[in-house]
Amino acid sequence: MVTLSKKTEYALIALTYLTAEPKNTHSARALAQRSKMPPALLMNVLKQLSGAGLVESVRGAAGGYRLGRPADEITLTEVIAAVDGPVHLTACAGTAGEEREHARQGCRLGGGCPVHGALEGIHERLVAFLSSITLEQIAADELAKSAGRN
Repeated sequence: MVTLSKKTEYALIALTYLTAEPKNTHSARALAQRSKMPPALLMNVLKQLSGAGLVESVRGAAGGYRLGRPADEITLTEVIAAVDGPVHLTACAGTAGEEREHARQGCRLGGGCPVHGALEGIHERLVAFLSSITLEQIAADELAKSAGRN
């Protein structure tokens, strides 16, 4: 089963709130209260998103977090990679060079895997699909609600 981790879900929720009010900064504490997320975990996720350039950390009395780039330029693949590392359908699909050889050595079938080629193709299509989804699309419902409040 392919599922998003809880950290990715938290990242998407926080990013959705930031997308709804892109000019404002939001404290981690306020985002945690609004979304009912554990503050410590959310702060860790925000730090990872900041490290990837998806959010900006603003210091000072009116500090907090805001989007690092426009929501229509942030992809789901980037969010996943920021908090969980690169998307991998299987341990060896989507890896390159030494990393792929190391992953394949851990596989009982090694170089004789009858599904490796197919899974590699599926992996490439999955990454292309996830890369086509933007934060703006994910946040569309919240953006519509926010526009109704203004």
